[in-house]
Amino acid sequence: MARARITPAHLTAHLQRLLCSLATPRQWEDLITAADRIGRYSPRNRAIILAQYPNATSLAGSSAWAGYGRRIIGGQRGLGVLAVTRSPGGAHTRADHEQDVFAPDLRPPHEQDTPAHHPEPAPYRGESGATVVKVWDVTQTAKVTDCAACGRAAEAPCAPGCGGIPGAPAESVTPAQWWQLVQELPEGFDPEPVWAALNEVVFLV
Repeated sequence: MARARITPAHLTAHLQRLLCSLATPRQWEDLITAADRIGRYSPRNRAIILAQYPNATSLAGSSAWAGYGRRIIGGQRGLGVLAVTRSPGGAHTRADHEQDVFAPDLRPPHEQDTPAHHPEPAPYRGESGATVVKVWDVTQTAKVTDCAACGRAAEAPCAPGCGGIPGAPAESVTPAQWWQLVQELPEGFDPEPVWAALNEVVFLV
């Protein structure tokens, strides 16, 4: 049976379910630690990735992984992330002063043309301003050649903590960005427990 196509609405639902579950400081601490481990995806996309694959660490598109000497293991399902698109005719779907990230650039974020001080912007909600692109975690891949990151041979395990991507930087999500993200809790949901738990965490770090 063919798998259903993942839409921006599906990913938004994943995000909202995750946010609704974050009712204790420990849950927030675990999410923040995991999100900081992923690297420079937008806070929204980091949360969306973790909602689909909680143990994610190092992610790229299939072509990028091939460039690092890895292949996607058969049967592994890609993880959806949101990317801003252009409207028909090439017009921007975002305000002119905001930066766009266009699909389908599936290289790791640090290898894209986006400057490090301009994080990936949050796409519009809805089908018209965002599209779903697929990435895979390093644990969903297998080495074909020597590892591009740690240099170990194809037949040998990688070094502990190796993410398969050479020079991949880490960039933490700021408290302000987490506060912005929790504004996406669904209507009708009582946000107070989630806000209180996040508030306790960000003022302790």
